[in-house]
Amino acid sequence: MTGSQRVRRWSLRTRLAVIAGLALAVTAVAVCAGAWLALRQSLLTSADRDLDRVVQGPVAMLDEDLLRALPPSSPLSNTDLRIQLLSPDGSTVRPAGQPGLPVTSADSAVAAGRADSARHTVSTPDGRYRVLTLRRAGGTTVQVGRSLRADDGTLRRFGLLMAGLAAFVAAGAALAGQVVAATGLRPINRLTTAATAVAATQDLQQPIDTAGDDEIARLAQAFNTMLAALQTARQAQQRLVEDAAHELRTPMTGLHTNLELLLKAGDRLEAADRDNLLRDLRAQSRELDHLVRELVTLARADAAEDPATDLDLADLAAATVERARARTPDARFELTTAPTPVHGRPAALERMVLNLLDNAVKFGPPGGPVHVRVTTTGEASGRRAELTVADHGPGIDPAERGRVFDRFHRGSTATATPGSGLGLAIVAQVVHDHGGGVGADERPGGGALFRVWLPPTPAPPRSGDP
Repeated sequence: MTGSQRVRRWSLRTRLAVIAGLALAVTAVAVCAGAWLALRQSLLTSADRDLDRVVQGPVAMLDEDLLRALPPSSPLSNTDLRIQLLSPDGSTVRPAGQPGLPVTSADSAVAAGRADSARHTVSTPDGRYRVLTLRRAGGTTVQVGRSLRADDGTLRRFGLLMAGLAAFVAAGAALAGQVVAATGLRPINRLTTAATAVAATQDLQQPIDTAGDDEIARLAQAFNTMLAALQTARQAQQRLVEDAAHELRTPMTGLHTNLELLLKAGDRLEAADRDNLLRDLRAQSRELDHLVRELVTLARADAAEDPATDLDLADLAAATVERARARTPDARFELTTAPTPVHGRPAALERMVLNLLDNAVKFGPPGGPVHVRVTTTGEASGRRAELTVADHGPGIDPAERGRVFDRFHRGSTATATPGSGLGLAIVAQVVHDHGGGVGADERPGGGALFRVWLPPTPAPPRSGDP
């Protein structure tokens, strides 16, 4: 297993703790390193000032003879300070018994007159020295070196102190990372506990605390919204099952009764009674088949089998009217259309139009006209596709218009008319799935008027548009 794979297997809490700890540790190391470098530069600057004072002070008038004659007791002969004169040929003159300083190319350049001065740090058997090489007015070149032994000791002690401090901060950072991770994940842990409780109890009405306005609070609000949607879907599913069981009970009871009668009576039934009974069985089986098909249509909205596409609602309505004419030859449809582009699922929209036509034929007078109109309404910024279907039937009681699209609802004028009470519910579902709206009203002059609105297909961008 690679390192990246191991990291991905860490828990979120561990990753947050490591990230927070590393951030604090890196910050501490950077601060300590910066302090050490600042001290190092300060010590070098101090050494350079000491060299400047020596060169401008007692060394200023030294020549070769004086330098050779310096007694060991002279302050200029102490071990922390080295002085030598440098010739252009590379030879040096220094006090007796004093070790010399290494001569670099920069020093040779000063002695040859190609540079006025040079500063650098050299290493000797006695430790490091800070060296100033200066060409004097008389043409001689003097080199002065100051020992950095004390400075290096200071840097070493300070470095150990900073290393200990960084280690202490790193340990504290690890602990702080755990605290930060625990504090940051506490709301997520509460959300996880609540989600686990919902999964265990199946109680979708158990709200999550949404106090605050941070990302976790918004996540909790989204979770509550999801729970509310799931609860609504569950209630709708439960209503569908309960209503379906209720509606299926009547045809199933009739079918069962007629079958029992047919089995018990057998050959004792008159031919006419047997034919009537068989016709009833066929009608009941058809009613049951129709009801089951409506339930299946309502329960599943399979977009994979009916993908959305751009289409003309006017053409679809015209084709559906022809289909309705073939099914009900006695019905009279009056169609008025204009090009109305929409984006939708053709089979679902055709079922929606067909259900509206069937409803109008069912409740309209025999041979009465059914008015179908398809057009685009609204201004340019708010245009929408509109389909209206109107009949000359008894209309819809105003008190029932709010429930006419409910599942299994049958109005007071529909009690004597066969049907499942699902046709308009399917219409409402299809329209809702397409982002539209549907309403029921009274047709001027009497009858029902159903109006469907759908969002139009967006116009393609013009060639000059960005």
